[in-house]
Amino acid sequence: MDDVTYRTPARQGQGRRLVPTGEGTCVRYSAHVGDPVDDIIRVASLTMSEDEADRLIGWIALRTGRSKALATGDDTISRLRHVAEHWLDDDQRRRLAGWIARRVALGEDPVPPAPGPGRRRA
Repeated sequence: MDDVTYRTPARQGQGRRLVPTGEGTCVRYSAHVGDPVDDIIRVASLTMSEDEADRLIGWIALRTGRSKALATGDDTISRLRHVAEHWLDDDQRRRLAGWIARRVALGEDPVPPAPGPGRRRA
């Protein structure tokens, strides 16, 4: 497993970009990415309320054109696992896991906003 080195700017306000050695803080991230379903479930279990996890199931149902009632499981987290495993493809799972992790790290709502009438569904 290789590590990837990212450098963050030494001064505030420079945004996120790679900077030359010596001008920023070196942070090492593992290049290995775990299973996106496990990542989604881990973040949901640790950071989301029951209501937020239920809203995430509803959001996925809306995006995939399915009925939320079709999500099977004994509790909300097992329903979320079913939805992530069976309703999303690999790329969708990977992107959702990354999006949720970033939102939680920023302290923002971990559930994506519902597409409005003017927004395109992917």
